[in-house]
Amino acid sequence: MLGHTVDETTYVTSMVPVPNVHQTPAEDFAVLRRDADRAVVVGRTLVGFLHTHPAGFLEPSDSDYLGLPDGLVGVVMCGTHLTGYTKEGPAQVEQVPPTV
Repeated sequence: MLGHTVDETTYVTSMVPVPNVHQTPAEDFAVLRRDADRAVVVGRTLVGFLHTHPAGFLEPSDSDYLGLPDGLVGVVMCGTHLTGYTKEGPAQVEQVPPTV
């Protein structure tokens, strides 16, 4: 997710897909730093990662919290429901594009 943060809210202005390289991608996610770096376009800032929970769990898992780099926001998408989080807990995320 690319965008910016104002106060406690992260605003997502665009999304760029990056591959999930985890050995068990249906259960966990991992992104290579080089893929994240390539996704950033001039004038935009990497603010976090969005991933899905197809099994229906709305909340981030323990591994979601552990795998999120410091200073970034994670978003779990389950159906149309979005849950934002940081390493410290829940996060307010706005203007997430409707398609991934």
